Amino acid sequence: MINKTQLKPQIKISASLAYVDKKHHPAKRYSKRALRLQNGGIDTLHFDIKTKAGIENMGIGGGPTDDMFNADLIKRIRDDGFTPPIDVHLMDYEIPEPEIDRLSDAGASAVYIHHHSFRETEAVVRALRYIRGKKLESGTVLSVGFGTEQLLRDMLEHSDLVALTAGREGWKGQKFNPIVINKVGELLSRDYRGVIQIQSGLNEQTISLAAGVGATKFV
Repeated sequence: MINKTQLKPQIKISASLAYVDKKHHPAKRYSKRALRLQNGGIDTLHFDIKTKAGIENMGIGGGPTDDMFNADLIKRIRDDGFTPPIDVHLMDYEIPEPEIDRLSDAGASAVYIHHHSFRETEAVVRALRYIRGKKLESGTVLSVGFGTEQLLRDMLEHSDLVALTAGREGWKGQKFNPIVINKVGELLSRDYRGVIQIQSGLNEQTISLAAGVGATKFV
């Protein structure tokens, strides 16, 4: 358990909510969990949406997600009184604009995309611009196996946040990969002034380590 009182004031903690299917994980259960997290003082809720198979290693079931129900679940959480920001992490696929519209209408506050899920750099930038155009915070996720040179200048200019994964997405029990510490420094050396977020393998020690080099948000 991370003790927020021991962290610097500018540090933000986001609780991750991984969702699989409405048959085995009803919306009511997740809404109650979100409200408990709100009462516990989390800064944001991190909502993973994955549409491809192979998520059984997340430890919560298997099979692809239902995109529409994910938007419905966000709306349910909002309707039940959850007020902190909800960040949506779109995992491994190009996202059509209507999906971003649904997430925005449901109550999402931010949408993060994977740069390597798009065939062209221009498509990444268009998606980031569209997200901002919906009055949402835009974010680019850099998976642990990619270097920061993959994030071109145009991508950074249109990203309010860069999320660095310290482990493989969609797998439980990931250990913190210290390579992300170097990546934080590389982003700052390129004059990136947005939020730098770290995901996976986190505890008080790894948060302190990453915060010491300039990261400010942790999932």
